Amino acid sequence: MRPLRPALREGWLHALLVRRHPERTDERAFYRGYCPTDTPLEDVVRAVGSRWTIEEVFE
Repeated sequence: MRPLRPALREGWLHALLVRRHPERTDERAFYRGYCPTDTPLEDVVRAVGSRWTIEEVFE
């Protein structure tokens, strides 16, 4: 994750996360997020990863 701009509250972060698809590694997804600064990266990745499953169901 990379900070994008100052957060609205102390202890929070506006950030960009770039994620590769686990199987089609040439595909990238870009997520802009807002979370507490102490949120583990694994939790953020898990949350945005659930989006892949949802999108594949709609395909």
